[in-house]
Amino acid sequence: MQSDMSLVVNLPKKFKLAYYVLLVILSLIGVIAIVVRLIVGLSAVIGIVAVRLNLAIPALVVPVLKGLDTAFIQPRWSFCYFPSLWEWASTIGLIALIVPGFSVAFQILPIFGEVERK
Repeated sequence: MQSDMSLVVNLPKKFKLAYYVLLVILSLIGVIAIVVRLIVGLSAVIGIVAVRLNLAIPALVVPVLKGLDTAFIQPRWSFCYFPSLWEWASTIGLIALIVPGFSVAFQILPIFGEVERK
């Protein structure tokens, strides 16, 4: 079987230059495609975070009614937020289910090509 280099050696000089130019262009297209995918992915993540912050921050900055924070004094009517025990437990529980799920999927699915089974 011949390698790519032996094919280039047998080509006339004008075709060798075209071959190398085509090789460089195809290499650049591959790099550009990777960069475009990276930019698109980051833009999606930044957009999702920006929308969430746009909904959460304005609601927390200005009180609903002027003087409401001082009108009633109750420990449960606090304007400071900290997650409850159930919120922490559900978050940790979801993470505890998702991480092993990804591990099992990584072992079963052929992500990097064909998987060899022992």
